[in-house]
Amino acid sequence: MVDVVVPRIRRALTVGACLAGVLAAQEAEVRDLAQVRTALHKLAKAHGKARFLAAEYRQERTSALLRKPLVSTGTLVLRLDPPCLVFTASGANGTKIRLTRDTYEVYRPSRARLERTVLPDPTQAAALFGAFRPVPEVLEARFRITRAVRRTRRVARAEQRLLEVTLVPKDAAEAKLIRQLSITLDETGNRLHAIAYRDPQGDAVRLFLDKLQVRDKVDAAAFDWTVPKGTEVLVHRPPKPQVPKSGASPPKRSASGATGAARKG
Repeated sequence: MVDVVVPRIRRALTVGACLAGVLAAQEAEVRDLAQVRTALHKLAKAHGKARFLAAEYRQERTSALLRKPLVSTGTLVLRLDPPCLVFTASGANGTKIRLTRDTYEVYRPSRARLERTVLPDPTQAAALFGAFRPVPEVLEARFRITRAVRRTRRVARAEQRLLEVTLVPKDAAEAKLIRQLSITLDETGNRLHAIAYRDPQGDAVRLFLDKLQVRDKVDAAAFDWTVPKGTEVLVHRPPKPQVPKSGASPPKRSASGATGAARKG
């Protein structure tokens, strides 16, 4: 009986060791920041001369207030200079979102409503725009790299190597606007795979990109909206976040977090 059990235990230990080796190969922390900066430089160079980027996206937002992540899909187009990012959600409602340095707009054609939020600080928008062209010197002027992880996986019988770089703001005031930023590179094809950030409320937003294209031309109408006459326009002007003094309690958030004024377009 012992002679039968012992080989089984040995085989189990051998299989377990092999599996452990596979898992170790699939995910490994990168401690050499020179490697991380080289990978970021390579991607930034690929996007360096681009005027526009276009892709399909999948966005996932998680929150302690939500039972499950909010998921949206669609297409996006980015103008790099001056920066402007436009999301067009899939589905019948055709919701569009436009982000610039100064404003965040949500246009819902099915409701004939445009909500415009005047950004009190450009930090969050600048971080998102910078992630699409991740020049290390620019990123590290405002952020500190806290972790880098390389993951290897097989997709359609091919190996894909992803490098996720996590950064946090150096400045306390900026940390009130964006707690954490992460950029995931597909090193196999030198492509941007995902961007993620954690907002002041602690919500985590992950933006996965697919079929990313570098373009020389995009119709100007993609960025310059003209909403139909009669569209309700609601403008929000949130107060600028204040950094509490040492030992002081952070200011309480209002119920709405914004002031608004509605008018017809």
